[in-house]
Amino acid sequence: MRTLWLGYFLVAFSAMSGMANGFEFSNPYSIAFAVIAYVYWTYLVLCLHLELRKKDSNYPFDPGDSMLGAIIPFVYIFWNWFWVSEIYKWLGQSKIKALTLGALVSVLSLVAYPDNLDRLPSSINLIALCGLFATIDVINRKLKQVSR
Repeated sequence: MRTLWLGYFLVAFSAMSGMANGFEFSNPYSIAFAVIAYVYWTYLVLCLHLELRKKDSNYPFDPGDSMLGAIIPFVYIFWNWFWVSEIYKWLGQSKIKALTLGALVSVLSLVAYPDNLDRLPSSINLIALCGLFATIDVINRKLKQVSR
């Protein structure tokens, strides 16, 4: 799995750019870093699915489709909930934990989605992006525990 530090750095650069502009997070640099961070998160989704496909050839999700589902407008809300819930159940977690994490990722992706940058305060967007990277980390850690 690719490292998450790049995603956190992109979020930090977006935040620093906003702070440097008088806490105005809707400047071009903050927006660019936030968009790049979201795209990097979708890349991590691809990497996660590739890793799962490598471990189990019967893994039900196509990695490319999973990445596209995480970025297509309006589809991403349902898709992110669905694949996270299914992966978490696949990793042996309870159905309630799986559905809760799936719902959390769905809400976080709704807030962090680049199209919503002008509708919500960007500082909330940055927190949501950090949450998305954290959920990839949680899933990746569970995957490593199952692999042992």
